[in-house]
Amino acid sequence: MDATVYKLADKFNSDSKIAVDSMASGTNKSFSAYVMDEHKFSDRWTATAGLRYDKWSTDGRILLPNKTEAINYDESTYDNWSPSLSVMYKPEADSSVYLSWGKAFEAPSLYRMYSSSYSSNVYNIANPNLKPQKAETFELGYKKDLNNKSAIGVSVYDTKYKGLLYKNSLGVVDGMNATCYQNAGEAEAKGFELELNHNFDDKWSAFLNYTYQNPVIKKALKATEKDKYVTAIPKEVFRAGVTYSDNKWSGMLTGEYISKRFSKTDNSDTVNGVYGSYDPYFIMNMDISYSFNKNYTLTASVNNILDRDFFNYYYQPGRTYSVEINYRF
Repeated sequence: MDATVYKLADKFNSDSKIAVDSMASGTNKSFSAYVMDEHKFSDRWTATAGLRYDKWSTDGRILLPNKTEAINYDESTYDNWSPSLSVMYKPEADSSVYLSWGKAFEAPSLYRMYSSSYSSNVYNIANPNLKPQKAETFELGYKKDLNNKSAIGVSVYDTKYKGLLYKNSLGVVDGMNATCYQNAGEAEAKGFELELNHNFDDKWSAFLNYTYQNPVIKKALKATEKDKYVTAIPKEVFRAGVTYSDNKWSGMLTGEYISKRFSKTDNSDTVNGVYGSYDPYFIMNMDISYSFNKNYTLTASVNNILDRDFFNYYYQPGRTYSVEINYRF
C-alpha cells in the first residue's frame, strides 16, 4: 500500500526569450493498494494473479499567457481497478514460456494539466480536464538460460489504449498555432522485444535489449489522425550496456538509441533539429560508484558522453557531469 502527493509550482518563459506572464500551480494526490498471489501447481506450472486499486485526485490554478485573471479548478477524483494474471510453463529447468494479461491506469501529469506557454508561434495550452488513460495488454514470452552465463528472452505483445492522452492541434488561438493534450480516441501498440544477458565472470556482465512497436491511433477526433503513429512514442528502442561490480567498486556504461517520434497527431512534423521535434538519437552514459561502507556511497556520472545535439521536444543538454554522495540509514 502506498500514497503519494506531488506538487507543481512553475513560471514559464518561451524558448524564444520572449517574456510570458504565465503561472501554474497544482497538487496531485494518489493512493494505491495492491495484492498478489503466486501458486505453483507443479514443478512445471505456475500461476500469478494480482489486483491493484488506484485513487487519484488533483486540483490546480493557471494563469494563461496574455491573460490577467487566474482560473481556479476544483478537485477532481478518479479511481481504477487493475487486475493481472499470468501463467508460466517450464518445459525444462533452464527455460520457461509465459502468457500474461493485465490492465493499467496512467494519470496525466500536472505539467500537461496546468502549464501553458508559447514559443516560436506555437501556443501550448494546458488542459485541467484531462482524465487518466487506461491500457490492456496481452503478452507471450519465452526465456532460456545458456551455460549458466547467458540468458535470452523474446516476447510479443498487444496493448490497447482507451482515453488516450495525446497532443492535439486546435488550429489558431490568439493568433498562434495552438496544441493541447486531450483524452481523444483509442490506440493499439503491437510489438516484440528481444533481450540478451551475459556474465563474463563474477565481476563483468553485459546486456542487449531491442524493442520494436507499432503504436497506431485507431480512433481519433479527426480523420487525418486515424492510423497515424501515437505522438511521442518511438517505433524502435535499443539499449546496451556493460556493468562491473567488485567489492566496493561498481560501474555501468550504457548506450541508448531512440527512433524518430512525432509531436503532431497527423505525423506531418518530419523535420528534426528544431524546437518541438522528437529527434532520433543515440547517447551513452556512465556511472562509477565507490562504497566507503554500508552507509556511504560516492557516485560520479557522465551523461551524453558523445556530446550529441538533439531535441526531445525541448533542446537537450550536451555532455554533463555530476557527483553525489548517498547516505543510507
